[in-house]
Amino acid sequence: AAKRDKPWVLFVSFLRPHYPLTCPREFFALYDPRRIPKRRFAGYRRECRNPVLNALRSYYAYDDHFDDEQRQIARASYFGLCSFVDSLIGDLLSALEASGSFKDTAVLFLSDHGEMNGHHGFWTKMTLYEDSVGIPMILAGPGVPRVSARPRHRLSMSIRAFSRPPAWAQRRKIMSCRGGRFSEWPPIRTSRSGRSSASITTAERSRVF
Repeated sequence: AAKRDKPWVLFVSFLRPHYPLTCPREFFALYDPRRIPKRRFAGYRRECRNPVLNALRSYYAYDDHFDDEQRQIARASYFGLCSFVDSLIGDLLSALEASGSFKDTAVLFLSDHGEMNGHHGFWTKMTLYEDSVGIPMILAGPGVPRVSARPRHRLSMSIRAFSRPPAWAQRRKIMSCRGGRFSEWPPIRTSRSGRSSASITTAERSRVF
């Protein structure tokens, strides 16, 4: 391939693993529906959840149309489609290497959203669960350091620095769901300076999934 003197960029967008979950046979064969893990949590009938999420699940009632066998087939199809995209990316990288530009080209791989894949009784995205909002982002190329990144094990979210407790905190109780029961979160605290704060939650990462 001829040497390029000017910078260039190639944007490649893949439809898969988006719906419908129709997977090429050779990639579906990589994942036996009987052996892959089952979904985490069974949906609103078996877990304590915010009423907004209950309403959302009722509106996007994909899971109501699956029995256990069909659900595992759908999950396996999604995994197969991910491997299908991996294969397509491999084709692109092979073409990049054949062009002579592999060593001086940065490659960025990312997605705009994740996939619930049956967890909590949800499919597609639509929620703020980790499966929906967590995305891959991989950057490789010249000048990109090799790192071994580990996710933080604890999450901490706070509301801080109010000049006075907000109206919604004055009128309503802040509720959390722990162990299948709703409980009240710690109240808004006001310091001597008149500024207020409330610690919302501190939880192990694995518990927010």
